[in-house]
Amino acid sequence: MLVAKDQTLLDHENHSLILIDHQPRIGVAAQPAYADPLRTNVFMVTKAAKAYQVPILVTAITDQPDKERDVQTPRFPDNAVSAPSNTKPQLNEWILQWVTASETPIIVLAGLRTSVSIADSALSALDRGILVYVIADACGDITEDAHQLALKRMRQQGVHPITSLQYLLELQ
Repeated sequence: MLVAKDQTLLDHENHSLILIDHQPRIGVAAQPAYADPLRTNVFMVTKAAKAYQVPILVTAITDQPDKERDVQTPRFPDNAVSAPSNTKPQLNEWILQWVTASETPIIVLAGLRTSVSIADSALSALDRGILVYVIADACGDITEDAHQLALKRMRQQGVHPITSLQYLLELQ
């Protein structure tokens, strides 16, 4: 299995970026006070990853617009690969297969529902021996407590939380 030994900094060759469920329908449940900064951080991270040609995987529950709110799924980079719609256990397996195929020993996660999608994916990857970083300020949840407790649990298991600014600076 892919394991990063003695890895200190992220660079454009040693990791993949995985963006999970950054969609309006899911996002409306995230803390409203954090919606704009979260969106800004996600696009900033995505733009940097694209510029440095980092492998990117984007998962989404649906690619259909939310007609009630007249919003579209965010646009992600052309080099992003989209995951198929699946139930979560199958999706985690699909993500792990993609990471293994990308031959990068590290994954960096960002997404909505820190306590569900991000934690599940991060802990599954750790079980496979993959080093995991989570961009904490590009993740959100229904409550701040849910977000913080999920980050705490992941940290206890060995996930490395970082900020979007840290991610950008390490890529440079």
